[in-house]
Amino acid sequence: MVDKDLLDTFKKHLNGIDDSHKLNLSGNCFNKERKIHKFGEDMKSANEFIGALQILDNALSKLLVQIQVILIDDEFKDGDFKSLEGIVFKEISEIVEKCSFMGTPLFGNTLSIFVDTQEIVIEIFNPLDFLENGGYENVCSYLEDKKAEIADCLKLVALKASGQQIFDSDLSSTSSYDNFDAKDFLKML
Repeated sequence: MVDKDLLDTFKKHLNGIDDSHKLNLSGNCFNKERKIHKFGEDMKSANEFIGALQILDNALSKLLVQIQVILIDDEFKDGDFKSLEGIVFKEISEIVEKCSFMGTPLFGNTLSIFVDTQEIVIEIFNPLDFLENGGYENVCSYLEDKKAEIADCLKLVALKASGQQIFDSDLSSTSSYDNFDAKDFLKML
């Protein structure tokens, strides 16, 4: 009986303190959890996008080296130019064929990512198609332009990902110690 009276007295004094059942804590928790999950997915996507761009950049560098071999030898026009051209074309074909990320070929595909509500898109066509139609100089210029575009994309992804906020900025400012008012705090007691 004493325990029941003690419990009733305790509940009476705690009345109004425990209003957590009136608050929508589950919605707030799920919203925060969803934002954290989205942030994690965005970072995972950004890492995969960056990895694919780095592989493409490396392949473009290798292709440029191979094409520059042809351009240098083309100036001398020695008798073995056609055999050298065939070897270099085979090397270029292997580089293009092996350039993939997680089993997906990177040449001839469009890569895109949404970072902080902005879509970043890059597409690099298969350079073998250009080699058959255009000259080596044009292909070299195209590859250099694409390397510059990849560098710009990497900078943009880094900038957008580092500036991304998970929660609203006004939530963090309310807990700032700079805005602490001792008089308001003492009124609470």
